Amino acid sequence: GREPIGYLPEIIVKGLNNPVVKIFDEASDNLVYALRIQGNSYTPPIYKDSRYKIRIGDPDLPKWREFTGVTPADKQPIRCRF
Repeated sequence: GREPIGYLPEIIVKGLNNPVVKIFDEASDNLVYALRIQGNSYTPPIYKDSRYKIRIGDPDLPKWREFTGVTPADKQPIRCRF
């Protein structure tokens, strides 16, 4: 029932179907949420004004990519290629 205060840039994934997206608050390094997206793109909602770390991958495979310092002010999509 939380209402987002904003959104991080769209994540576009190539080479991995239905990846897991993990969003961490960089200030505390706490996991905010994680989910397996359906498809290859997702625009993460956020509930606090902060910098975020995004991990994208598949827990069943040793494939992960990490992006740090992401904020809602960033306008370019995050393009992740596996």
